[in-house]
Amino acid sequence: MRWCDIDLEQGLLSISRQIRQYGSRIEIGKPKSEASNRVISLDSVTIALLRQYRENVAADVDPGSQDFMFTTRSGSLLTPQHLTHLFRALNDKSGLPPIRLHDLRHGAGSLSLAAGNDLKTGQTMLGHSSIVLTADTYVSVLPDLACRAAEATIHHVLATAKATGARLRGTTTIAPAAA
Repeated sequence: MRWCDIDLEQGLLSISRQIRQYGSRIEIGKPKSEASNRVISLDSVTIALLRQYRENVAADVDPGSQDFMFTTRSGSLLTPQHLTHLFRALNDKSGLPPIRLHDLRHGAGSLSLAAGNDLKTGQTMLGHSSIVLTADTYVSVLPDLACRAAEATIHHVLATAKATGARLRGTTTIAPAAA
């Protein structure tokens, strides 16, 4: 991310480039698909953390700067290989089960769905060209989400039956659980 790619006032991040590493060669170019070029809405906590980061770490940087937001201590670009090694070291130190850096992307998709966001929102957030890719590859249904879906479905069925005056056999004393 470059400072010019983020609007902390509006809470928007523009994704328009990708860094690739081939051995020691670094290439900065367009993302691999048109859908990967996107604008992501940021939550208030992330915005606050980025503002704090800008004040503390990058106080001398102009917010409209073409400079990258996250660099090495010497100010050079963080390479994908460096980030992978750093993430692995932090993951090992945390004592958590090992995961790959890219697995955070899968987790973000799953958490978005668990938070009640629809698949189309997840597709846009992840930059997928197809909602099928989002549903089949990146978003795993969490057990509590499946339970909530079952409860929401029966609540809808019973509420519709009550509203239309229809009687469903065996439902006279059944009330849906509170959501």
